[in-house]
Amino acid sequence: MQPLSAYLLVYHGSSDPRPQAAAQAIAHFFSERICHIDTELPLSIQNPKLTQNSKLKTQNSSSHRTPLISVAALEGDPLPLHQQICKLGQSLQLAASNHDIPEPGWLLVLPLFLLSGVHVMEDIPAEVAQAQTALGQGVDVKIMPHLGSHGGLYRLIAERLSALPVEASILLSHGSRRPGANQRIEALAERLGAIPAYWSVPPNLESRLQELMDLGFKKIAILPYFLFSGSTTDAIAQTCDRLSHQFPTLDIHLFPPLEAYPELADLLVDLAVEKSFKF
Repeated sequence: MQPLSAYLLVYHGSSDPRPQAAAQAIAHFFSERICHIDTELPLSIQNPKLTQNSKLKTQNSSSHRTPLISVAALEGDPLPLHQQICKLGQSLQLAASNHDIPEPGWLLVLPLFLLSGVHVMEDIPAEVAQAQTALGQGVDVKIMPHLGSHGGLYRLIAERLSALPVEASILLSHGSRRPGANQRIEALAERLGAIPAYWSVPPNLESRLQELMDLGFKKIAILPYFLFSGSTTDAIAQTCDRLSHQFPTLDIHLFPPLEAYPELADLLVDLAVEKSFKF
């Protein structure tokens, strides 16, 4: 009998309600897709259009068990992340018992983060380790690669940029002072044919706009490399409005952050199923 599994989508967390709403929307899209996937077979990362994948199965299959899917915040939740993981793990054990399944499957933690910073590399693994200790051997907790590690993310961003005829593009990320921390942004910007700018470290948005204006560019797209709307993206919008007045000869188009696009759920399913197949 196919084991019952659980998926926990972990986002940063905020006092702003918008990130939570967006994370819940992604979880909804993820649920619609993962419930049709045979997790005994890997998906092809080369084919991100999961609805066309030959490994899909119908919900009427006798071996099908609807997985448990939930959202958790790394910060800002009354419960620390390891307790949120334990809560889902206990629900998984109870559901397995109710379905007369001898042992539950795994609990997969999917980090909704674009970059492999301290949260992805240190904080989440530490919380997962605490949860695994508390749950014992009854539930196997595994961490999936973070969302930003999927190669298909480049395609989604490139498609968004290509929809608007501009002469130059700026990929705007938060930025970090840690050595090598911005290499991922620089590489992605180069692949997109854009230039990188950072919100918290130089080169900032204003200096990049000045450079492009000096080079004769007039139509410029700014793509914030942020997953959800929040206080930072609000501040970016206000800054772009100010810079539009400061550089009146420039036609500046600010894209929204990635938000809850259904395609992001496709990437998460890809990561979850490919990784779980290897366990």
